[in-house]
Amino acid sequence: MSARHLSTSSSKQGSVDVSFIRSLTYVNSVELSLLSDEDKEYLRERFHQELDAEVRLLVFYKSEDCRYCKETVEIAKEVASLSEKIRLEAYEFDKERSMAEELNVRLVPATLIVRNNNYRIRWYGMPSGHEFATYVEDLVSISSNKPRISEMSLREIEKVDRDLYIRVFVTPTCPYCPRMSLMAHQASLANDKISADIIEAIEFPELASRYKVMGVPKTVINEMYRVVGLLPENLFTELLLYASGRIDKPSERLRKVLTEAQLEEEVHEHGHDQ
Repeated sequence: MSARHLSTSSSKQGSVDVSFIRSLTYVNSVELSLLSDEDKEYLRERFHQELDAEVRLLVFYKSEDCRYCKETVEIAKEVASLSEKIRLEAYEFDKERSMAEELNVRLVPATLIVRNNNYRIRWYGMPSGHEFATYVEDLVSISSNKPRISEMSLREIEKVDRDLYIRVFVTPTCPYCPRMSLMAHQASLANDKISADIIEAIEFPELASRYKVMGVPKTVINEMYRVVGLLPENLFTELLLYASGRIDKPSERLRKVLTEAQLEEEVHEHGHDQ
């Protein structure tokens, strides 16, 4: 699968703030571009002001047969060097399979951002392009243990009492993906019943094909509920409540989003049948 096969889909943007994304595009999807001195200084100062507790960056990689493993580790090294409150732990996947299985890590490169043994927030693929902004926002919010969502959404998400497993498929060049990625990770931070994986679709084409990813961001919850595009925060929150059974019927707006995703998958199936 190549980038040209994936379209980007938008909706009204939610209230999650990743406005600084305009400057955080130092890493592209082809080769590593180290942070400039100016960018390092910006992040160093931000981490100094906003990081609270120590966070751990757990990176699982392979030495061979992994196109972006080396770059993913290097990104983590560089970011960790900017604050004493960020601790990098790099593990070779084949040598630490039992640990990977315990943490539900199935693909590499994989990055987990961890505080207080919360291993529910995972990345699969290199956090590059626009997605690097989400990487930084995750570090800050997880360290402070303050989800970057509105109080109203937070109260609703806290009502989820069934396990939810969210997958968000993204690409580095998608301008709408970071907000959807961040909302998924913030939901996981807000409620220990929710786990969220961000998956770089181009790096994992077989998985993207399995979930019929034609446009990004594409979000899949518990294998059943699928939406394409960026949802406003209130609609994303409703989706979580609906998927967990907290509400019986979706709003007309949510029903439309779910139906559109189903139709897109049918088009995908029809294209493969021809």
